[in-house]
Amino acid sequence: MRMIGLTAAALGATAVLAPTGGAASIPPSYRIVVVSTDAQTRARTDALVQYMSAHEAFLRAEPTAHRHRFEPCLTAAEYETCVAPLVPLQANWQDPPHVVIRAEADGGEGLALSCLRAGTEAVRPLRRARVDARAAIFGEGETRIAALRAAMDCIGGG
Repeated sequence: MRMIGLTAAALGATAVLAPTGGAASIPPSYRIVVVSTDAQTRARTDALVQYMSAHEAFLRAEPTAHRHRFEPCLTAAEYETCVAPLVPLQANWQDPPHVVIRAEADGGEGLALSCLRAGTEAVRPLRRARVDARAAIFGEGETRIAALRAAMDCIGGG
């Protein structure tokens, strides 16, 4: 079985290559920046994002802002208030939006994600998700689908 489009299919996205090789619509694009106070948690979250992108849940465009721009906000009392003005807005509706993902360890392979996504006029409200990274990448069936949906709701929701 072909792996291309597997994540998108699991998430109910329309961006899937049909088994016959015919192309469907293009998945959304995001400029994703992952930040965390813990390097291992940041790496696990980035691996999850890379996995989802490789399996066409979305296309990952190059961000114009580096994670170091947002990291001082990790210790701020009001993370969302600190980060929101730093997230570059979309130049127009066709420009891939920036998504800043704050990742925290949540026991074992769990990740607590907080996502801020820019629009054309404002940064959308913070969205949160708890994701089992191991289940999302290596799991099967409903367990895997639920973990991937949680991550995608955080990244692209709203």
